Amino acid sequence: MTQRLVFVLRRRSDLTREAFQRYWLDTHAPLVAGVAEVLGITRYQQVHTVSDDDTRAATPFDGVAELWFDAARSTGTAAEQRDAAAMLLDDERRFIDLSASPIWFATEHVVADGPADGLRMTTAVRRRAGLTRAQFRRHWADVHGPLAVSRPDVFGITRYLQMHTPDDAETFPPAVARGAPEPFDGLAEVYTTAVDPDPAEAAELRAALAADTESIVDRDASPRAAGRVHVIVDR
Repeated sequence: MTQRLVFVLRRRSDLTREAFQRYWLDTHAPLVAGVAEVLGITRYQQVHTVSDDDTRAATPFDGVAELWFDAARSTGTAAEQRDAAAMLLDDERRFIDLSASPIWFATEHVVADGPADGLRMTTAVRRRAGLTRAQFRRHWADVHGPLAVSRPDVFGITRYLQMHTPDDAETFPPAVARGAPEPFDGLAEVYTTAVDPDPAEAAELRAALAADTESIVDRDASPRAAGRVHVIVDR
């Protein structure tokens, strides 16, 4: 199963979002690209927040960094990899509030594999109280995902990937090194297209999907944003 490193980023308090995103793209991204072969990074993309869902109480995020690795393609020695990782962490401190930015390895679950066109909607998902992470993952993958893509003519979803958080994510070494907060229980990646459904039918189906969401997700603890994807490394 495909895994990706997910890093939900919140900027340092002394930076505007614009300054944060500019530094991230123009300064930090080349540093990551420069050590991609040493660390075995096969893909690195930045998702820059364009607009937040301000109907949710959760603190918004300024972007999401996502990386894919292949250890077999790493060219670095253990010492070179440690040095590269330390260099990147040192630069992260210049623009990221690490104490407010969860980082974890997630397993990808593809629900709909359509085109990644336009802005991407990203939700950092926190499960509802009373559910274990395993219970949440199972319902999210087996029930909610299929429901969300069952009517593309109504919901308009063309691409939907779920990133599932493992039970031991809290002990992930990069998270410990950064003093990162508790990881989210998942990350949803969604692309949509415009649709023109029957209003009455759409209202009923959307209400059912919303009810299922509420049954597993703490909505106010799950920030959501539309973002623009910048691919930095793809090899």
